[in-house]
Amino acid sequence: MKLFAGNPSRPSETEFKLMVGVWTEAMQGIVPEARIGESFVHARQNRNSSFQMDVSEVCAAWKQIREAERHALPRMGRYDYRGTKVCPDCHNTGTKLIVKRDPELQRDYTYGVPCETLR
Repeated sequence: MKLFAGNPSRPSETEFKLMVGVWTEAMQGIVPEARIGESFVHARQNRNSSFQMDVSEVCAAWKQIREAERHALPRMGRYDYRGTKVCPDCHNTGTKLIVKRDPELQRDYTYGVPCETLR
């Protein structure tokens, strides 16, 4: 029903059932059922056409989402920081920030020094 939101022309009940059947067959095995809504919204947000949305656009949107998620994960063999402890001093960057006060100017300055915790 999201497909027809804001569209005054709606298919008849038999046309709608046929459309649901065709879309289901086309997306089966390509778009996971739990991610159909997300794929539909992604396709709708990224389209330029004013024509009625096609099932191929939803399938292409799912492929874009899947590709983006694949690139967001760390590659095999690289260090995965998500399951490790985080250094409270440098937050695993290797540089700890310290504040020193200049006695002459009476101002605080922030400096970066190598963190000894990660060595």
